[in-house]
Amino acid sequence: MSDMPSVFRQKTRTARKEHKCCECRQPIKSGEKYIYSSGIWHGRAGDYKQCLICDEVSTAAASLMDDPEDMPTLTGLREWFACQVGVNFKGEEFISAFSKDMKVDPDKIRHVLGPRFFC
Repeated sequence: MSDMPSVFRQKTRTARKEHKCCECRQPIKSGEKYIYSSGIWHGRAGDYKQCLICDEVSTAAASLMDDPEDMPTLTGLREWFACQVGVNFKGEEFISAFSKDMKVDPDKIRHVLGPRFFC
């Protein structure tokens, strides 16, 4: 899933205006801290803004993977979770298992996935 950039930079910023998180699509309000990532992917520059909850969940998800190619990409955290869902592994069981493995509060995973993920 990973798409490694040729150049990459990441830093914590404080929003001067409202932004949308590239993962959960929820607002990052003025005055809130967020993660700003920029880099060059396949010769094209790109930048992303990620709320702190999605950054924490993304970092925890990446820590479960041995191969960088299997790590979630920026804007791809929901898709990464979707690929982890099995036929007999859904809903709260899924969230509970990942929460335990990732050592992340289950509400943070629900935040990333949004209410429509399991519909």
